[in-house]
Amino acid sequence: MDLDWDWKTGIRGMWPGRVMRLLMVVVLAAGPGARAVTEGSDEGKGKTEKAGETAIAIETGLKPSSTSWPVFQGTVDLNGVSPVQVGDSLERVWDLDTGSAVKAAPVIADGVVYVGNSAGKFIAADVMSGARKWVFDTESSITGSALVLQGRVYVGTSYGFLHCLDADTGKELWKFETQDKIVGSINWTFGEDGKTPQIVFGSHDFFLYGLNPVDGSRLWAYESESYINGTPAISGTNTAFGGCDAILHVVDPSNGKQVRQFDAGSIVVASVGIRDGIAYYGHQENAFVAVDLKSGEKLWEYSGRSFPFEGSPAITEKHVIFGGGDKRIHCVDRKTGEPVWKLRTRGRVLSCPVVCGGNRVICGSNDGRIYLIDLESGEELWSYEIGDGVESSAAVVDGRVIIGCDDGRIYAFQPGK
Repeated sequence: MDLDWDWKTGIRGMWPGRVMRLLMVVVLAAGPGARAVTEGSDEGKGKTEKAGETAIAIETGLKPSSTSWPVFQGTVDLNGVSPVQVGDSLERVWDLDTGSAVKAAPVIADGVVYVGNSAGKFIAADVMSGARKWVFDTESSITGSALVLQGRVYVGTSYGFLHCLDADTGKELWKFETQDKIVGSINWTFGEDGKTPQIVFGSHDFFLYGLNPVDGSRLWAYESESYINGTPAISGTNTAFGGCDAILHVVDPSNGKQVRQFDAGSIVVASVGIRDGIAYYGHQENAFVAVDLKSGEKLWEYSGRSFPFEGSPAITEKHVIFGGGDKRIHCVDRKTGEPVWKLRTRGRVLSCPVVCGGNRVICGSNDGRIYLIDLESGEELWSYEIGDGVESSAAVVDGRVIIGCDDGRIYAFQPGK
């Protein structure tokens, strides 16, 4: 018999034969209220919610922004696209030693970069200068990106905790415990009322969760068949994710109810990206796939050499760009999956590409380099050799490109002169 937890009643009991992987909710003190946004400001362009007479706008990750990168790959649909122009080269302007390998991609909001390392340190630093603001010790490895939303930062750890921190001070506001590690990044969406935000993330305990972002209470849980590795991509009424069950799951992120599911082709270890109702992802059987989320039709399949695709894509109107275990960065036609170009590096590419200004691609490689590539031709315009592997992915805002490295440092670049 296994001891388990009844999340509805909070009572622990004996459930025969069931694996202990249901969540325990730790309800702690709620954090500070959301920040009001003045009418007509850039932040006021997002969806709004009413709190008495106060309209609160959430611009966080709903569309590409030149001033924030608050979620993995920049937006909740995980497209990896920034409007920022970076030119033909970059210049290193600062670096910050975190003390241990940085495999997670940074996120940026309100002039602050947030990132965790493999030793469990979660760091906030000024995006322009690199000056450290605060450090929170989660005491467990961090591999996924955080989420910044309404003055709070959410980050998962390999101990299975989701921590909610005050974005300004680093003070822990609450934490939520799952029954296995959280290796992917944290995302968000609106609830069923279309205006109240909720946090969405997956765990190796097989569950995808929806939480109240203010107090950490559990709103819903969707059970898959195996580990959830990546970040759930959210687009409208769909969230899509794969996992070790080799299934592409499509769930309504407002309530956790299954919409449909499809055979993914193989184990999916990275995050899915969504654009125009189509999911794009790679899997362990050496293929990258586009699937219509409504019909389940496989629109195309791109097969490379005998190496898996373990990174998430960047998705533009015309192209899908992704890295592979074959040491290459691949660009294919978004409509057909036909190859456009490949750039060979000297190591596996687990870093996720980011498209900047519609014409440049930034991506790291385990060969210890960061690459700047022309999107149309695939020409390598510039590269920077750090030395240790780069599995982290870039976060891009005006004047800065921030990326982590296995050497334990965060590196900041600016467009070259």
